[in-house]
Amino acid sequence: MTAVDDAFHPDHLKDPDDVLLTELDPPLDSRLCRLLSQAGYLTVGDVVAATDAELTSVHGFGRFSVRLLRTELDHRMSWSPVRQLLLDDLRNELTPRLAQLLKREGFQTAEEVAVITNDDLLGIRMLGRPSLHTIRRATLPALAMNYTNPRPARPTTAQAREFVSVLAELALYAEQDQNYDLARRARLLIQSFAPEFPDRATVQRAPSPSLEMRTPTGADTAHGEASGHDHSPREGKAQP
Repeated sequence: MTAVDDAFHPDHLKDPDDVLLTELDPPLDSRLCRLLSQAGYLTVGDVVAATDAELTSVHGFGRFSVRLLRTELDHRMSWSPVRQLLLDDLRNELTPRLAQLLKREGFQTAEEVAVITNDDLLGIRMLGRPSLHTIRRATLPALAMNYTNPRPARPTTAQAREFVSVLAELALYAEQDQNYDLARRARLLIQSFAPEFPDRATVQRAPSPSLEMRTPTGADTAHGEASGHDHSPREGKAQP
């Protein structure tokens, strides 16, 4: 495990599956603990994975008890990023040359780099597009690891749809920018949320009639003007 990994996994951040309900500090309500234990829910992970319907089926558990339990667990298992991520922490991901270029421009943390546009980074002397892609691949995944809650909430249907839409647009812009690795990663995520989402491998588009029309040459245009024929499409007239 690298120094960066160590920074992201401090001792006080535990997997919910490893935290017993009886070990929470401050302790969970003893009645709730007893009822959950009798029903086979022993860890925080057991409760997090359970639906509200499953919990209300526990004897003595109502909707109010479920809401109280969710609130209490969220409070006790609250999480926040450890600290800002220094560029020195990314020495295994960033080459010394790129780290030096960024520091020379006054960057000290990955957070500072993340909020700078690609155009501004490309304005740094001796930093080209391949270097830009390397910087993004080194900093953004590390920041995602540092700032993503280990127990993310399940997205709603509307959020999942928006996520897929944003990823699809991101993939198109990434391809336009010739960042094919980013486009590939975006499409892989799309497939995990929407396996039937259309892509080039599954959609065969018929050629557009307008693309099949022969582009008139200069001679054709001159001939049309001389003969008085108007080759422009007329309103209400079907296109060939």
